[in-house]
Amino acid sequence: MAGFLAAEGADFALIGAWAMLVHGYDRPTDDLDLGVVIDLQDLRDVAQRARIAGLRVELREPDHLDPLGGVVDVWFEEQLVQIVNFRNSANAMGGDL
Repeated sequence: MAGFLAAEGADFALIGAWAMLVHGYDRPTDDLDLGVVIDLQDLRDVAQRARIAGLRVELREPDHLDPLGGVVDVWFEEQLVQIVNFRNSANAMGGDL
């Protein structure tokens, strides 16, 4: 996933249970979560690159009530990686988060 995000010029951070584990808090999880702050079109492009690479992908786009800027689920065989976008310029609060 790092390559797909880098192709869009996106920085990312490990979030969720794996990030907690790095800090000594063990919480079982079945997925890996990456946080990004990118435009929705860039998130769409990441999803498309993953599809072209032959991966199973689901893009959930935000609406005006969603504080997130979309989520992309990508499966590597049975392993799920979620890319959580924290930028949603269409949210009800107005402006980017």
